[in-house]
Amino acid sequence: MTRGGRLAACAARHVSTLLATIVAVTGIVRDTQAQAPTAHAGHAAPMRASDSVAEAAFIESARAATARYRDIAIARADGYRRLGTELPSLGEHWVHNGRALADTLDPAAPPILVYAHIDGRPTLAGVAYTRFLAPGEAYPDFPTGVAHAWHDHNGGVDDEVLPLGHLSSAPVQASGTRLRIAVMHAWIWLSNPAGTWTSDNWGLPYARLGL
Repeated sequence: MTRGGRLAACAARHVSTLLATIVAVTGIVRDTQAQAPTAHAGHAAPMRASDSVAEAAFIESARAATARYRDIAIARADGYRRLGTELPSLGEHWVHNGRALADTLDPAAPPILVYAHIDGRPTLAGVAYTRFLAPGEAYPDFPTGVAHAWHDHNGGVDDEVLPLGHLSSAPVQASGTRLRIAVMHAWIWLSNPAGTWTSDNWGLPYARLGL
C-alpha cells in the first residue's frame, strides 16, 4: 500500500476520535484576557494589512463558499454535524467528516464551521481546516510567516489541556505509525482581535453580549 493509501486508511479508522479531541479538550479556558472585537458578527471580518495576497485570496474564497452557511439549517443539510458544546473562545464546532477525510486545504470546503450564539441565534463566526500528518511531518506552509496558525490535537487529555501544548507551533512527535491531526482556524466572519489565524477568539464573549 502506498503512503497515501496508508494515511487514508488510518484516517478513516481514527477520524471520529481525533476530531472529537478538537472540541472536547481544547475547551479548557487557557487565557481569560479578553479583547474587544473589531467587527460585528453579522458582517465579514475586515482584511488585515498583514494578510498576504495568497491569504487574502484564501479568505475571499472561503467567504464566498461559506456565506450560505450563515443559515445553520443549510450546513446541517450539507452534512455538517455539531461536535461538543459552545465554548467561550472557540464557539460551537460543526464538523463534516467527508471533507475532513478528503485531507485537502481547500478554502471552499472547510471541514469545520464555527458558530457563536449571538442575539439568540447561531451565527457563523469562522471556519477551520484539518490535515492528517505522518509522525514528524511538518505543518502546511500556509499561511506564510504566521506563527501558531496550525496546532496538533493528538495526545491524551492530560497532554492536550496543557496551555503551551495548544499554542506550540512544533509538531507533536507521535510514536510509531500513529497519525496526527493538525488544525487551523480562520475567523472570517467575526474578527479575532489576536489575528485571523489565531485559534482562540476572545472577541466572542463580547459579541455574545452585543458589545
